[in-house]
Amino acid sequence: SPGPVVVKFFRRFGCILCREGAAETMKLKPLLDEKYGKGVVNWIGIGLEKLGYEEFKEGNYFPGKIYLDEGHELYTTAGFNKIGAMGIVSRFVTEGTISLAKEAEKKGFSGDLKGNKTQLGGWMVVSPKGELLFYYQQRAFGDEPVKEEVLKSIEDYFVVANKEKQQQH
Repeated sequence: SPGPVVVKFFRRFGCILCREGAAETMKLKPLLDEKYGKGVVNWIGIGLEKLGYEEFKEGNYFPGKIYLDEGHELYTTAGFNKIGAMGIVSRFVTEGTISLAKEAEKKGFSGDLKGNKTQLGGWMVVSPKGELLFYYQQRAFGDEPVKEEVLKSIEDYFVVANKEKQQQH
């Protein structure tokens, strides 16, 4: 039976921090495949625009299916915020963001600054019944959840699902 779906809302496909964040979180995929079965936990990415998509896909930063939400309806519905023009400068050009980008470069990631710069993204884990198991809203560029929190939400789902299954028998 299908398990939860992990949904990543990307800020920009060309963003070095988005690429690294996706690649880091995708390290959970082999662990989950091994523990629950290959493909039981599904991965979906949602992007804002086609810009940078081909390069992102070729980089294999996120091997799940990726959909575009060019009207930003899903981002808005999910509660992922936009930053005003002045906020972009103050949030992007912080020492923390610059050092995160330098660290990502050292690890071999690259990126660009093209495209939408106002939209923040986030993460959700949703059960097969549509229950929200985990929600993470970016507050700044490069802001990613702790991988263990994503993992725990999935593990908790399976604990509850297994208890329900045992009670039915």
